[in-house]
Amino acid sequence: MSTSTDLRDVAKRRETECRIEAEAFDLWLSFLDKTNWITDILPAILSTVAGAAIFGLFLPQWDIWAGMAAFLSSALIVIHKMRNCDAHQAECKRLIRAYRGLATKYRTFHEIDVDNPDQHFSMLETIIATISETADARIPEKYRQKAKERVIGKEAYPEKTA
Repeated sequence: MSTSTDLRDVAKRRETECRIEAEAFDLWLSFLDKTNWITDILPAILSTVAGAAIFGLFLPQWDIWAGMAAFLSSALIVIHKMRNCDAHQAECKRLIRAYRGLATKYRTFHEIDVDNPDQHFSMLETIIATISETADARIPEKYRQKAKERVIGKEAYPEKTA
């Protein structure tokens, strides 16, 4: 059996780890949201331009522009689908929720006395292991580093509540 103080120290570290992971996935998802303009919205606009080929009767070389717009639109849609972007973003959102929820549970553990601390801590460790084992999304390490700076900076300078 571990001492309650040891478990609380580990729980505090785990809370920070979970907050970092949630923040890292959130930062990555924020970047992906911007790229959606290219892979989701731009193809819709280009398809509309291509569909306007009927105006080719009135404007010279409109068919060339419409053809290029249709080709580019198709290429962007194929890239989006081949990269499985929608599923990846959904998994990132799931992981953000999971890590935030777990951070709250670890915080509760290290701030409040709980019955059967060994059993409770073991349950939390099982949950974090399951999240790690089932995670289908990976993120570039630079987002994790930026998240560490944000989370650790927040801990070093906590917000004052009035």
